[in-house]
Amino acid sequence: MQSTAEWIITETDASKVRQLQTALGLCEPVARALVNRGVSTEKEARRFLQPDLSDLHDPYLFRDMKAAVTRIVRAIKQEEPIVIYGDYDVDGITGTAILVKFIRRLGGRVTSYIPDRQEGYGLNCGAIRSLAEQGCKLVVTVDCGISSHEEIALGYSLGMEFVITDHHEPPPELPRAEAIINPKVAGSGYPFSGLAGVGVAFKVIEAIVRVASKKSDISCYLNEYLDLAALGTVADMVPMVDENRVIVRTGLPLIGEGRSHGLAALLRVAEIEGKEVSVRDALFGLAPRINAAGRMGSPYLALDLLLSTDRLDACRKAQDMDSLNQSRRGVQQEILEDILLGLPSPVDYEEGIIVAVGDDWHPGVVGLVASKITEMYYRPAVVLSRECGQARGSARSIPGFDMYDALFRCRDLLSEFGGHQQAAGLTVKEDKIDELTERLKRIARETLDLRLLVRQIHVDSVLRSPDLNMDLAKQVQRLEPFGESNPPPLFLVPNIPVIEYRTVGADSRHLKLTLGTADAPVDVIAFGQGDLAMTILNNRIETIDVVGEVTVNEWNGREQLQIIAYDFAPAGSAVEGDSHTDQ
Repeated sequence: MQSTAEWIITETDASKVRQLQTALGLCEPVARALVNRGVSTEKEARRFLQPDLSDLHDPYLFRDMKAAVTRIVRAIKQEEPIVIYGDYDVDGITGTAILVKFIRRLGGRVTSYIPDRQEGYGLNCGAIRSLAEQGCKLVVTVDCGISSHEEIALGYSLGMEFVITDHHEPPPELPRAEAIINPKVAGSGYPFSGLAGVGVAFKVIEAIVRVASKKSDISCYLNEYLDLAALGTVADMVPMVDENRVIVRTGLPLIGEGRSHGLAALLRVAEIEGKEVSVRDALFGLAPRINAAGRMGSPYLALDLLLSTDRLDACRKAQDMDSLNQSRRGVQQEILEDILLGLPSPVDYEEGIIVAVGDDWHPGVVGLVASKITEMYYRPAVVLSRECGQARGSARSIPGFDMYDALFRCRDLLSEFGGHQQAAGLTVKEDKIDELTERLKRIARETLDLRLLVRQIHVDSVLRSPDLNMDLAKQVQRLEPFGESNPPPLFLVPNIPVIEYRTVGADSRHLKLTLGTADAPVDVIAFGQGDLAMTILNNRIETIDVVGEVTVNEWNGREQLQIIAYDFAPAGSAVEGDSHTDQ
């Protein structure tokens, strides 16, 4: 049961912690967590704890926003055929949905195009030719397009024009367009680069509303699109700070209201209706079912669900997506097991990156498999599926290894690629796979010190058992939504007795413990760690150190304190006592 992770207790400025405690009435562990996230003044803390639509940046700070709005509005007024060209993941589908809904509301002639995974990510020449034949005059991209030079050039030659909205890393040379709205483009003028693709699409809507409504308060107009904007933002794992925090904090409650038939049906099949939707609900309940449509079937199933105006139709589509998600789980597990059979154990793996290649693996799940391998081995992972002379796949990374840069350094071997530092997609000809594998391994050796490839758990505070109470859990909730750049606070509770433990869930995958004393028991859930039950039994472990989130578990209308465990160790073996340092 010895932990294989490194527990790091964050050093915190005690004077700043006390200042926030006094000014805002926060308990010490929550004030400490705020300071650890760079929030150290009363003004910053109030804005962080109470995000509001008034905190959104002016969309016209985008250098090209005026040009984008002018071109879209002209197309609407002149009844030009407009196509919203999106991506097949949750971010792209929700972004496509809100733009289609919005332009329809304004009376525009708008349709959508989302390629399936066999076509591959982004614009493709076949789709562009087909759209031109159908009379499309304006293409507005969502979550794609920033690297599509050839496809966009073809479109212009066929009489089409383009407005690109994207958030992926831009290439050195940008494609031709009437306007490019991407916060990562150098000189974009925008102060926040972390928007998801749906967030960029939302800013276009906000910009048009600001002009059309001629009112200072436009929140009533934006609320119609905030639920999907929040869902897509959560699903794309972007930094949960700044505008993303505003979008998610204001939009998540709207999801739970089930304003649309589609979301209401999706909540029902995910068994999370009748309550306020959390980030965890969106991430593990709603997003996988939307993604399943694009992964295992057609992305239009999910798009049509989100745009549905018929309750029964939405219910049928939600059931179909739920079935696809169940199929996805089985296929994903088969591919993962296939890969693991050919790999040494994580402790024996000596390379800095894992490249796995197979034949006819389902293209819709290779990204999920790559994520799982990265989690298990704490290594960057690339999973490629061979078919018809080429291999298409997905890559996932860890802090300290820029996957997009690594693929950029291999661009001469790739047919196409794109993405972020932590996640990317790629296509490579079959005869280039071995060379690509060797080059990526060389880049990993140059970039990563294998001795440092240890999962790190950053602890915000050390707590004693009496500190674990509902008031602490409720105050922690005020820091939500959690995500990249705003992770949930992690607390170390050392030397806490084990009262009882058991496995729960399908195949006994999870471990549930009761810790503390009979007078003050604390429930603990450790997802995916059911195998530790035998370790506790065989080693007769009676007292442990545990690191995890302090949460409120709601069940049958009752609220109960719960720790979501990240790691365990026998008492005193990982961190001895309260070793955090105040400076």
